Amino acid sequence: SENMLFVNGMAHKLSRVTFGIPQKDGRDDFLKPWRFTSDDGRFEAEFVPQIDRSAKTSLGVLMSDQHQVFGRFTGKAVLDDGRVIEVRDFPGFAEKVENKW
Repeated sequence: SENMLFVNGMAHKLSRVTFGIPQKDGRDDFLKPWRFTSDDGRFEAEFVPQIDRSAKTSLGVLMSDQHQVFGRFTGKAVLDDGRVIEVRDFPGFAEKVENKW
């Protein structure tokens, strides 16, 4: 996975993170608050979206549906060395991309 935290120039690799994207009428509702949880308990956060930078292309067998969502995180993370950091309204982004080639 590509789930990483960068703190003071150091990368901290996270285990599998579930992106709790809310649903509306059976579809992802990217602009409602998301919930992030890691399977090892090292990352728990709420993400409040502000902008969904999206693009969709469909050309028969070729398809790309991309959502790069910018917003603010509030939660906690346990770094590789065991330190716990807490963030409030920390700017960041998350993305969901589906490509078919």
